Amino acid sequence: MENSKKLSVDDIKKIETDFKNEVESALKVAKQAPKGGGDEWFALLRNHEIQPLTDEIRGQVSMQIPTMTSGAYPFEVRMVLDKIFNKYKEITKNLNNDKYIKDHFELNDALYDVNFYLTRRFDVDFEINKYYSMIKAPVTLNNIFANASSSLNIYSSNLKESRSDTLRCKSCGAPRLKENQYDFCVFCGSNLFSKTNRYE
Repeated sequence: MENSKKLSVDDIKKIETDFKNEVESALKVAKQAPKGGGDEWFALLRNHEIQPLTDEIRGQVSMQIPTMTSGAYPFEVRMVLDKIFNKYKEITKNLNNDKYIKDHFELNDALYDVNFYLTRRFDVDFEINKYYSMIKAPVTLNNIFANASSSLNIYSSNLKESRSDTLRCKSCGAPRLKENQYDFCVFCGSNLFSKTNRYE
């Protein structure tokens, strides 16, 4: 970021605009990718220094949500959005401590608006859910049965016959994997157990 004494109100407002544009661009690449991601998507992951899901996890995820017809996997999309968010949060963090900006009301006010958008209005869970709704096939009786059939052996083989439930993600509805699953959904990246705001 350039010397704060050279910053204008428009320069600070542009931080929010640049953030929105970068998020929109990443989501566009994700949506246009073939199912699981293509060359452009993997290039974007490399640009953000993000390791893609392993082939093993990709196979599990693909079987987990057969209604997904195209696009990068939501878990990877979330990692990209997190990277973009953290980059711009670091920019605003540095500016928040700048004495020149603090001493100039119009600059400080503009920076407040940017901070408010990043910490209060931008919601990665909302963005991921909206993204997923765009890449999944319309719900029909056929794909409901296909989904149930494909996941039956993976998620139900060790369950008792009565009063047994599969833990499902509160955001996307994906069942928790029987093995190699932690506290987050391997499909969309949401926390499986509690709602936490990771952006404050």
